[in-house]
Amino acid sequence: MRRKFVVLLIVVVALVVGSRILPTREKFDDTPNRGRTNLVQYKPLTPLKNPTLAELQNSVDLISESAMEQNWNTAMKDLSNLEQNWRRLQQNRPNELALEQEISLSIQNLHYNVYGQNQQEILKTAKRLTELIGRLSR
Repeated sequence: MRRKFVVLLIVVVALVVGSRILPTREKFDDTPNRGRTNLVQYKPLTPLKNPTLAELQNSVDLISESAMEQNWNTAMKDLSNLEQNWRRLQQNRPNELALEQEISLSIQNLHYNVYGQNQQEILKTAKRLTELIGRLSR
């Protein structure tokens, strides 16, 4: 008799403890944002205005400055900005194929030189790009 009473008491205690623990576990598992990371983008994906030739020249100058300071990460970031600005500017200008090809090749040369961390070639290419941007403004 005593044994049955002890077993019954253990079963009742297990049921009471289980009924308290299980509902709380479900509450934690049912939260909709559990394990999610929300990414926030502060800048719009598309710029509000098209770049000007002055912005192109500014990007070239920033790349040259970064190369002189041997700040290669900044130079790469400025180079990607230059390339994006150039692509957007190409879409809104009349076609001047020869000049556009020269500028595109110069930007490509800048890529090689920035990745190769070649200061002198970066400065030469930046000078050439400055001349080409000047020709675009005419």
